Amino acid sequence: MRLSKNEYIYFSIAVLIICIFSLLLYFDFTSRSAIGQERIVGSIAFKKRVAQRKYSDQVVWDDIEQTSPVYNNDSIRTAEMSEAVIRLADGTEITVNENSMIQLSFSTDEIDIQFKGGSISTRRSDLLDKTISKLNIKTDDTTVNVAKSDVQLSGAKDKGVSLVVTRGNATVTTGGRERSVKRNQKIEVLKGSKDIRIYALLLHPLKPLPDIVAVTPEMTCPIAFSWENLKPEQDGIMEISDSVSFARILAARKITGNSASVTLPPGSYFWRLRAKNRKIGDVTTSDGRRFSIVRVEPAYLIYPDHGSVIQYGKSRPVINFKWNGSDMVQEYNLEIAFDQAMNRKIASYGTFGNAMVVDNLDHGTYFWRIISVIKISGNTSRVPSAVRMIKITKKKTIDPPYPQFPPDGETVSGTLIKEKGLNFSWQNDQDIQSAWLNISTTSDFSNVIFRGNSRSNFIKVRRKLEPGTYYWRIHGILAHNRLTEPSAIMKFSVVAGKNIALKYPADSSEIASGGNLKDVKLSWEKTDVYGEYLVQVSNDKAFSRIEREVNSTDNHTVISGINPGKHYWRVMLKNNDGGIVMKSSSNSFVVLDTLPEPTILSPENRETIDMGKLNEIGLRWKRLDEANAYRFRLYRIDNKKISMVTDRMIRGTNYDLADINFPGEGEYRWSVQAFEMNPDGSKIIRKSRVYQSSFNIQAAAAPKKIKIITPKVIYIE
Repeated sequence: MRLSKNEYIYFSIAVLIICIFSLLLYFDFTSRSAIGQERIVGSIAFKKRVAQRKYSDQVVWDDIEQTSPVYNNDSIRTAEMSEAVIRLADGTEITVNENSMIQLSFSTDEIDIQFKGGSISTRRSDLLDKTISKLNIKTDDTTVNVAKSDVQLSGAKDKGVSLVVTRGNATVTTGGRERSVKRNQKIEVLKGSKDIRIYALLLHPLKPLPDIVAVTPEMTCPIAFSWENLKPEQDGIMEISDSVSFARILAARKITGNSASVTLPPGSYFWRLRAKNRKIGDVTTSDGRRFSIVRVEPAYLIYPDHGSVIQYGKSRPVINFKWNGSDMVQEYNLEIAFDQAMNRKIASYGTFGNAMVVDNLDHGTYFWRIISVIKISGNTSRVPSAVRMIKITKKKTIDPPYPQFPPDGETVSGTLIKEKGLNFSWQNDQDIQSAWLNISTTSDFSNVIFRGNSRSNFIKVRRKLEPGTYYWRIHGILAHNRLTEPSAIMKFSVVAGKNIALKYPADSSEIASGGNLKDVKLSWEKTDVYGEYLVQVSNDKAFSRIEREVNSTDNHTVISGINPGKHYWRVMLKNNDGGIVMKSSSNSFVVLDTLPEPTILSPENRETIDMGKLNEIGLRWKRLDEANAYRFRLYRIDNKKISMVTDRMIRGTNYDLADINFPGEGEYRWSVQAFEMNPDGSKIIRKSRVYQSSFNIQAAAAPKKIKIITPKVIYIE
């Protein structure tokens, strides 16, 4: 399709506008202006289920993944049965429990956490730096100041906050009043109240700490529980549940000392202490502490395979170690040893990725594994993988190059070699500095017609080769111009330039049109020669007048706007200079015009028909001269639900409703589509669009009751 000058200008401007706004839309979706403005203050150490982050100047919440960076002024929120652990740059860990939300804000010497609701815990008592920043947890009217302490905070905007200090101490300020909270104390601040209530916790759980995450590679994990000794007059129970309300107790242990161990599968749990005073009968319950067990599978080793033999020549081999690991892993250690028990280690390399290259191993037998390192909840877990063995041996002789392309027995177009060139490629040993390529017309290479040298692993040969069979092989060149043994002999055949074979539509095909103009898909066999195809469509076989002309780099295209009638098409392959390298013969196809729609005669659209007169009524339409069959469909509509009553091919132009077991009164829709078919009815040549109409069937109306009207007074003579 050729465009006029004005159309070309308008088209170019439209394309430019689309490109500009597409780029702006792309940059808007992918940019993170907050990232450019804010610094990284930490990372996501652990995430369970759904946790999201919102940048400071954005309104859209994005899902966050394990190890994702956290930026200053980020907001973090969690969904139901979800949690996230944030590790700040100074080592502080903040656990955001389910249905909770915070915003982080860093200044020069302070860290502010805007607490939006839910429950969180902070862990800072293990920090070694004596000059760590001050941590402030703020709600609407309450501020909690934490130095080197562990605290738990929960609450909602309409109920106030509750704070428990498990290690260290904290300061709470609300309504201008300030109170200090020590270890094993709990403070409550009601919404809108200036009153601060402090309670002493009578039972003192120690470990596991609140919101700790335990990592295990197994299906179960032993958890060590400990607490401060109960009073002599107290009898206690340690309880474990899967809900914060302890509605269901999963395990209970009678307290006989100050510790216990319970083995549990991965999941989230809560534990608490309960004690009864034997003298006065009072029952005391500690606050529930939450902890999680996460299973991290060992790294899956990919390469080298177990028992691999790696050979090298002059230089030590370069070995690529690859593996897959868990998203929770912050670091991997590649360990290499002389023994399978990994006791006699010779190297250990740390990396953050899933691959590492090692080039300092001499010949010998080695064992290797990957240690997955997970740092969370103040602990470092090391999960070892399986162990694999590799052997490294030094070659006595250097193997010749290994031919790759063209493969043995390949058939190549002579036009391809002359116009585009043919790439010969091979694999090299690392000790081979360069290579000789020899091409011969004989298998004993007594008639070499081409010899080329390359310092890489390929040579492009661009020359005229007569049709026939050719042989090729490679010699590797070592130091001091020594040659390797010749490679295996490969052969290929050269054939004269082949025509492009047309595939669809086949010659003399008929294509039904869905309207006045038709989009026709054209396809042809892909050639050995890579290049741009020129596709032409004409209404005469000599192609004296070209209707359509398009370029394609693939072996198919779509020609738009083809008028009904007979057309011819062909395909040509162009070289870089625009010359024709190969071309096809021409095929013809006929685009058939569409049939007109049938005209419905009766009943009229939306007409109401008496149920008692069905035998007198037929569905009729006007006959089309070009059509020899019609598709009739009848539907019933009941409460907007459409069901098929009948679907038939009819040679005539009417349908009698009495021919079917009619469903009865109601709303109906029917359609007619005309077809032109071959004599035996096996092929559709043309068809029309579907014409639809509707009608209603109702029972005959009951006769009205006869009403006799008489005067009020009747005179009888």
